[in-house]
Amino acid sequence: MEKTKKILVAGFDPCRLPLFAETFKELEPLGHEFKFVRFGLKDKYPWRIIFLPAAKFFWFALLAGYKYRGKFDTLICCDEAAEKMTGGAARILKIKKIWLVPPEEKLPADARGRKKWLKAAEQTSVLVFTSKDLIERQNAGLPAERLKLMTPAIRLHGQKYQENIFYKIAQAESQTKKFFNLGFICDLDEKRLGDLELIFQAIRLARQVIPNLQLIVVGDGEEKKKLLWLAKKLGLDACLWLVGEQPQLRKWLDSFDAFLAVQSRPTLNDYLLTLRAMEAELPVIAPGYLGFEDLIENDRSGLITETGGSEALAGQIIRLKQDRRLAQKLGQAARERVEKNFQLEKTVAAFKEIL
Repeated sequence: MEKTKKILVAGFDPCRLPLFAETFKELEPLGHEFKFVRFGLKDKYPWRIIFLPAAKFFWFALLAGYKYRGKFDTLICCDEAAEKMTGGAARILKIKKIWLVPPEEKLPADARGRKKWLKAAEQTSVLVFTSKDLIERQNAGLPAERLKLMTPAIRLHGQKYQENIFYKIAQAESQTKKFFNLGFICDLDEKRLGDLELIFQAIRLARQVIPNLQLIVVGDGEEKKKLLWLAKKLGLDACLWLVGEQPQLRKWLDSFDAFLAVQSRPTLNDYLLTLRAMEAELPVIAPGYLGFEDLIENDRSGLITETGGSEALAGQIIRLKQDRRLAQKLGQAARERVEKNFQLEKTVAAFKEIL
């Protein structure tokens, strides 16, 4: 019988990065045992800096005890904070370490910061999730043999949302009015204001050609009132729907005509949402040079537009509305691409090999 691999996962938050949670869950029946350790120290608190040396010593002692008592074979750091706390101890103790680097964790811009980052990545398998991040870290000086690319993936649902009578009434009303529904999913926080303002400007331009255009935004946050004010200022309040958090995302995806993956600073979860939209056979519009090219083949399984350009975005929206055959072809190709290349089972197999 194959020996169970015991793995310590540091800094892991299953709510923030569900891809990791699903992958680990699938690996457990395959002979992998995971123990999760979370951190409560936040960078914004001054006492974090004061107690950092003591905390590092604590983790050194803890990891040493775990290692020599055979409680784990591998350390996985799921964010930069976890690496800072445990990485040095792992290097000294010669523990096999894997560092998961989601797209939202950027390389330091200054030379000193990059040097420290490269030092932290020594004797480590660094996993990134886009070709863009892979190239950036290679150019920063990280050896190729320590870099691994793991593409985002989802568990396929295989069917549309199960309709009830209320959903059918809403769909019938939508079809009668012949709206062209654009969907966008995000948290309505300060980080997304720029993205939503860009979308609003594009919608205002596109509505000159598509008067029945609607934007449906799924998500909630502290900037909701500001967005409503901006929509009113731009004359979009009649075509904007802020529907809040929605547990049944597939229902909303099935009601969209196209999906906007317009994120200036995309996270791993943004890529997963894009894959969900592609699985739902939606034509997706995404910005260029931000990692979406790994998911979408431009003009084949989606549309890549100019980053930060409201006119270019409006042009692609109009193109989809005027060429329904193209929209349908892109949606079908998107689903086929997800089924072929982005299934969770492939990620599980690749991660199993790395472990």
